[in-house]
Amino acid sequence: MSRMQRAVAERLRVIRARLGLSLVEAAERTGVDRHTIAALERGKRAPYFPTVEKLAQGYGVAAEEILGVEVAEEPVPLDEAPEEDESGLTDAQLLHGLVTSDAEADRKRFLQYNRVMIVISTLKELVDHVELVLSKNRFDLEEIESLEEVVTAQFFTHKRYVRDDVLKLGTAEQKAALEYQETRMDTARAALHEAYLKRLEQEQPSEDDLAVKRRAKEEKAKRRELSSETGS
Repeated sequence: MSRMQRAVAERLRVIRARLGLSLVEAAERTGVDRHTIAALERGKRAPYFPTVEKLAQGYGVAAEEILGVEVAEEPVPLDEAPEEDESGLTDAQLLHGLVTSDAEADRKRFLQYNRVMIVISTLKELVDHVELVLSKNRFDLEEIESLEEVVTAQFFTHKRYVRDDVLKLGTAEQKAALEYQETRMDTARAALHEAYLKRLEQEQPSEDDLAVKRRAKEEKAKRRELSSETGS
């Protein structure tokens, strides 16, 4: 058992005890099999990110808390390339080697890998939310306009400040997952805009109100474009 596995195992035991959950209750709450939780808590199983993420969501904590990324700790830079050649390795093979190693470089690479996964998961959750809202079709014009603005702003931030580092440092599987979620986001944003236009038509605003709304959207689009060009 590596030092990392021992540390994660202890944190999982502490969190479950703090919540006062039995293994059965923890499994029901997180959607992770109780035998898997027990193995993780004994350090007999590698803490792969998808499982860690489900546990974190079920327990109501950040994945970083389980993995041991302290707020006061200097973040693992996303601009530091991996020290070893990882080509030819699947993510499962890479992670197995990282979590069973006590080397400091492997610990940092493991945390770096999981930071990339958090970026991908955050984007996925945002797209899932948009698709859920659209599927229910229970929104008014103001709500759909607000959602479109929030999604557009977050996606811009993702592409402007995070995407390049993820593509540079992510594994082949992570890059494919990121590109898939970005394609979903482009489709969701187009659907949001179409829903906005349909709702706008249904409410039949006056020509003056319609002109005001269009100008406001155009001005926001210009500001985003200017921000993209200047990097501000």
